[in-house]
Amino acid sequence: MFSEREQHITTLTLSENSAIADISYRGQLAADIPGGPSAGTVLDLQGQSEFSFKGGQISKVVDRS
Repeated sequence: MFSEREQHITTLTLSENSAIADISYRGQLAADIPGGPSAGTVLDLQGQSEFSFKGGQISKVVDRS
């Protein structure tokens, strides 16, 4: 789907029971999306992933974009 892409964690916030990662994503489409952007379009997105921990394991993951 992408001819090139990169993803970086820009901020990582840790607490006793969670970790929150702010993420910067950039990708160039390799193919047209029907009814959407065409091949070559560059997408620059920001998102966040939150990991909750319980009993020493990841108990929940929430992705926001």
